[in-house]
Amino acid sequence: MNLQARNAGGDSNVVAGVGYVDADDVTVQGLQTAGAATVSSPGTIRVDTDVAAGSLTIRSTAADIALAAGRTLTTDGAGTPLVLDAARRFVNDGATLVPGTGRWVIYSADPALDQFGGLASGQTALWGSTSASLAPEAAPAGNRYVFGVPRTLAFSSVDATKIYGDDSATLVSSSWLVTGLETDTFGGAFLPDDPATAYSGTPMVTSTGSLGTAAVAGSPYRIDIAPGTLSAGPGFALTFDSAGNLTVAPRPIDVVADDVSKQYGEADPPLTYVPSGLVNGDALNGALTRDPGETVLGSPYRITQGTLTDASNPNYLITFTEGYFTVVPSSVTPDNRALELALIQARQEWFAPACVQPQTVSLPGVFAVEQERLDRAASSLRTSPRPICRASLL
Repeated sequence: MNLQARNAGGDSNVVAGVGYVDADDVTVQGLQTAGAATVSSPGTIRVDTDVAAGSLTIRSTAADIALAAGRTLTTDGAGTPLVLDAARRFVNDGATLVPGTGRWVIYSADPALDQFGGLASGQTALWGSTSASLAPEAAPAGNRYVFGVPRTLAFSSVDATKIYGDDSATLVSSSWLVTGLETDTFGGAFLPDDPATAYSGTPMVTSTGSLGTAAVAGSPYRIDIAPGTLSAGPGFALTFDSAGNLTVAPRPIDVVADDVSKQYGEADPPLTYVPSGLVNGDALNGALTRDPGETVLGSPYRITQGTLTDASNPNYLITFTEGYFTVVPSSVTPDNRALELALIQARQEWFAPACVQPQTVSLPGVFAVEQERLDRAASSLRTSPRPICRASLL
């Protein structure tokens, strides 16, 4: 049906079931009044002509509100004089709203179903509300779209990584994100959701892996998220998902092997090292080793990492610097019988004719022997009629 209403000064109220509008769809044409006008129907209400009123409320209690292209809806009241309340869809084919010194508020079910026709509010949308739960006058300032569909803000923890030994409570507390804020403005009909109005406060985000003593072997550790001080804004619901994990990575350290030496024939001393970067009072597991060899001529021998490895120390990433193991000549006393026996045993190898210059003779072992010791040894060799040269035995 078509509805035509003119009132020179009084209010114009058109309510379904009161004699003007039934349950059918309604077309509004030529509505002009200086007072308050209300058009209400359970069917779709379409505005095909310009409308002017002191204040105007158009309400479809079960269907849509549609505005024809090129039409203007004008009010001259203050506050919230222009209200369009669609139970389902708001369809604007290109009409203009002029609320005088006040503002307009438009209700619908879901922006994804609507057609905005370039009508921009310049404000964020309001969610999860209807005219029954949020009266037009109670809406925040400015032109507003109000949608019945609620917004759910999902707060989730996110993955993070720390180094063993670090206290990462601060890192973990910021390891979260929120999704569900509306970023689609539907062609600029409204502004993207503002976190400042969608929620207030911060979630509580924790993990047992935050402690400096949390081991690499227990990694990853779950990052838990809870409401904390969060509070949802009007029309928003909050959910929480502890989806993030905290990975503890090995701590880089340096290990430098000490240079070590021994005298020939002695047992090896301990192979030691200097670590830098250990935390939590830790000591390293494992031991160094060296290349095989026992002679002076073969030394120095490399001191290597042995079992002092990352595998034996999973909390650490070791950078190893090798050392050197040196075998030095033995120190022998003049009455050392072992030397004399060695000289006798090796006599045929180094017993030489009378010589003028000192000679170098190889014997088992490493000795520095002076002439008087050689003389004494030679005098015990009854079969030797020849003098022994002064020698350095290596």
